[in-house]
Amino acid sequence: MSETNNTLKRKKNQYHHLKEGYRSKIQSLIEQKDKNGKRLFSNT
Repeated sequence: MSETNNTLKRKKNQYHHLKEGYRSKIQSLIEQKDKNGKRLFSNT
């Protein structure tokens, strides 16, 4: 049981960077605005 908990804990704390394609897509979505100039998506 202890080994299983350690494995899950290690996986939970792994971080990964976004690929350039995903960064570009997110940036384009954040920059989209409606006809009044209000952003359609937030960066959260």
